[in-house]
Amino acid sequence: METKSAPDSPSRPLIPVAWAAMLLGSDLPDIVWRLFAPEPGWLGWGKLALLGAFLLVTLGWRPLRRLWPFAMLFLAVKLSVLPNALAWWTALPPDLTSGYAAGQLAIQIGELVVMLAVLLLLWAVMRDRRASFLTRGDLSAPLEPVRWLGIGAGERWSTFGWIIGGAMFAGMAAFLILAGALALERLPQSIPLLWTVALFPAMNAVGEVLTFRVPLLATTHAVIGKQNGLWLTAVYFGLAHVLHGDPRGLIGFVIIALPVYLVGKSILETRGSLWAIVMHVLGDIPIFAMYAVAAA
Repeated sequence: METKSAPDSPSRPLIPVAWAAMLLGSDLPDIVWRLFAPEPGWLGWGKLALLGAFLLVTLGWRPLRRLWPFAMLFLAVKLSVLPNALAWWTALPPDLTSGYAAGQLAIQIGELVVMLAVLLLLWAVMRDRRASFLTRGDLSAPLEPVRWLGIGAGERWSTFGWIIGGAMFAGMAAFLILAGALALERLPQSIPLLWTVALFPAMNAVGEVLTFRVPLLATTHAVIGKQNGLWLTAVYFGLAHVLHGDPRGLIGFVIIALPVYLVGKSILETRGSLWAIVMHVLGDIPIFAMYAVAAA
């Protein structure tokens, strides 16, 4: 008699399907296209159409049915970038968006509004705050060992969360300083913008964790396994930094993918998002300090 797997057990046949959908919907096609010619304007819309078709297939074909929540939320995540990609805030009166602080505030507010829309869809799909990781989580949960990172048994997130967050802060600051992007001698001139170095990393961290990390992890880890869910999320966001973001290029992929893996690990192991947001804030502070210095 055939034995069926538990509803929440990983399915090996679905792993390559999920990865293929993520890679085709990511910035990878744009990166490959740019090796030969500028990407055409229809490429982004083509990826959205492909993901829409993927969603319909997962809804209609039983062997892929367990992937429909991922297909639904991944399509929503891709659609979530459209408001900022279309620069909606440029339609606002100039006095509301002039200057670095006002313009960045408009961007961050727009991203938080989009985040709320994505979270509403996540709730409609999952119907469970804990399963959706929409809780603060167990902040002192045990941390599963990662031998290749030197993380042994017995560690807890109550300690290691600060260690990882501190390393993300120090690593990003060191990279930006050594690359000449963060000019320390200009810090005194940026004091009037110091409040942005506290506010914008917090807004950006909440928006990115709850828009890009939580929905993808919530809809993949039980279907394709924790490690595949973690790396799928990390690679997706790392690829987004090859062409866009700070830093960018191959170094951007490397610098971003590993922290995203660790941030995702905190979400899965604490069953919540607070540590992920805290670590993301610490990693973003040097980046927004760079922006403030440049704008001063």
